[in-house]
Amino acid sequence: MACRSCLISYITSKVASKEPSKIVCQFPCCSKPLLPSDFRVLLDRPRLDAYEASTLAEFVDSNKATLVTCPKCHSVVERVSSCSKPSDSPSSGVSRPHSSSTVNNNSGMPTNSPIPLTTETMEHYNDCRFKCRDCDTEFCSDCGISPYHLGFTCSSFKTYQVSAHCRFCDAQLNAQNTAPAMHFSPALRDVCNAKECLSRRDASCATTLKCGHACGGIIQDTKDDHLPCWRCPSSSPLPHPSGDDYCTICWSEGLSSAPAIKIACGHVFHYHCIVNTLRAKWAGVVITFGFLECPLCKQQIAHHSLQALLKPYLDLQADVHRKALDRFEHMNLKDAKEILDKGGAYYQNPLKYSLARFCYYPCFKCKKPYFGGLKECNAEQRIAGKDDKLEDLICGSCAAQGSGASSTCAKHGTDYIEYKCKFCCNTAAWYCWGSTHFCEECHKKAAEVAKLPKDKLPKCSCKRQHPSNGEEHCLGCSLCRFNENF
Repeated sequence: MACRSCLISYITSKVASKEPSKIVCQFPCCSKPLLPSDFRVLLDRPRLDAYEASTLAEFVDSNKATLVTCPKCHSVVERVSSCSKPSDSPSSGVSRPHSSSTVNNNSGMPTNSPIPLTTETMEHYNDCRFKCRDCDTEFCSDCGISPYHLGFTCSSFKTYQVSAHCRFCDAQLNAQNTAPAMHFSPALRDVCNAKECLSRRDASCATTLKCGHACGGIIQDTKDDHLPCWRCPSSSPLPHPSGDDYCTICWSEGLSSAPAIKIACGHVFHYHCIVNTLRAKWAGVVITFGFLECPLCKQQIAHHSLQALLKPYLDLQADVHRKALDRFEHMNLKDAKEILDKGGAYYQNPLKYSLARFCYYPCFKCKKPYFGGLKECNAEQRIAGKDDKLEDLICGSCAAQGSGASSTCAKHGTDYIEYKCKFCCNTAAWYCWGSTHFCEECHKKAAEVAKLPKDKLPKCSCKRQHPSNGEEHCLGCSLCRFNENF
């Protein structure tokens, strides 16, 4: 028998001194441990939780070789034995010091590191790197740093943290790798002499912000363009990414790793990523304009530093839109069911409907956009096994040059120019795949006709002068030919 309040005080004191395993019966000559049922009867919920946590902590502390506690979710993490041994040769991989390490699944050894790995750092990696299975946090069991400081021991990482680093690649700066800075502003001096970092320095804004840190923008920034400091909390009520957030175009580096810009919609990206996206233009040969949109919100990209680069693309877009609307009117599609369907995606939106139906290609010769048929015909093109080649993408005017008939009429312009079907003697009614004219009948079986060799195509059955079937041919202005025949 024991006094309840004294027993509770005794248990509480042992928990506070982190000695829960020494809680035993105080009766002389007994010293048996209390049972779990005793604690549940004696302790209220908060005291019972404290006792259980203390028991777990004591158990982990007594098994440091195999158990540690996750610094994030406080789960117990057990070391999984590895048959791998520290590498005798340093790894040549490179990564940012604060990024998660990558482990080779076959060897268990890390494949990327902020600095070359040594035997000492590999031994530290094998002994002290843990990953929580509950929350995926990777941490060092010695110093508690998360993520684990790959390539460093705990002491060398502390030295690294207080040393100067390259503002772009985070490499530790020393007398050998620091770029000369005598002609640069303070904002551009903490840069290593790696070629890529020097290039990024030359493209960066030279302004030092009020907080004393370097602006993360570009050299063309004006006073109103400066980005909020990557390292200081923003006072703006609007959300702003941190320097460690990935650029959502390249997904390989943090925003602070290269000069960045905030485009008109408010999203921030690496400047060189935006420029590379614009220069890459559209994928494939059919002209599309998704590359002119923000990758996150799909609003049109706009920034004063991109005006010269954007102008030809915006002019091209305006030209394609104008031609698409003209063809919409010419084909009398204003009563198309998609246009009249109030619940549809194209209701009273001729431009969106036209861009969804019509293909426009850049002419290989004159570089101007031209109508290349309906998009559903492109599916037929794939069935026919015909691949687009840039040199085959020729507009009607360029295709007719030297064919014996002009693609531009001095009297009627280009409105009444006609072509022969490529596969028979009929007049073409369709122009598909960006390079092929079809009559109505051949268009119905385009996939089959396109596969036929020239000697299997119908022989000439008309009196007009034209190349053999299987080749493109412009017939000239239909009105002029009609008047001449009449």
